[in-house]
Amino acid sequence: MSPRAAELFDMMSGAVDEVGPSLVSKVKGVIKFDVSGAGAWLVDLKNGKGSVKPATASDKADLTISLSEENFLKMMDNKLNPQQAFMKGLVKIKGNMGLAMKLNVKVKGIIQFDITGAGKWNLDLKSATPALTEGVKKADVTITVKDADFVAIAMGKLNAQQAFMKGKLKLKGNMTLAMKLPVVFNALKPQSKL
Repeated sequence: MSPRAAELFDMMSGAVDEVGPSLVSKVKGVIKFDVSGAGAWLVDLKNGKGSVKPATASDKADLTISLSEENFLKMMDNKLNPQQAFMKGLVKIKGNMGLAMKLNVKVKGIIQFDITGAGKWNLDLKSATPALTEGVKKADVTITVKDADFVAIAMGKLNAQQAFMKGKLKLKGNMTLAMKLPVVFNALKPQSKL
């Protein structure tokens, strides 16, 4: 087990000890971090005052996040964008995609992202179980954008409507759905390091 990863989870534990009840009331979930080469930790923000502890094989989690130690450390140091890491397959997510379910309430549609230099991705927010998959599938709207511009939009550094007006973002299909794109990006933005 890496002292660096363990140290970060110790810091998380301290934060949960301080503000656990407010986190529990907001998150209402148990998250397991499976960090290859470093171990696994259970962040319980569902029960009692919350807790962070080493995970065992028998621990049940609402959401499991699997990634390499290197990518975990980069994400914790804000050197790797979690959404970009997920889209590139560097992070695997299994279980309750609560955030995606919240998005499904606001944005009902299938969005195809053709990201120049980073691949093609299909975000299904229409199905009962929202999903993000690599590749091309039938979509209500197709968004074509360069990788750097997509990241800037996702991080809130570039307005999607301005990008469209400047020709940096091209749309084909349901324009009403495309107008809801900021809702998707705002909900996916990381709120904190916890």
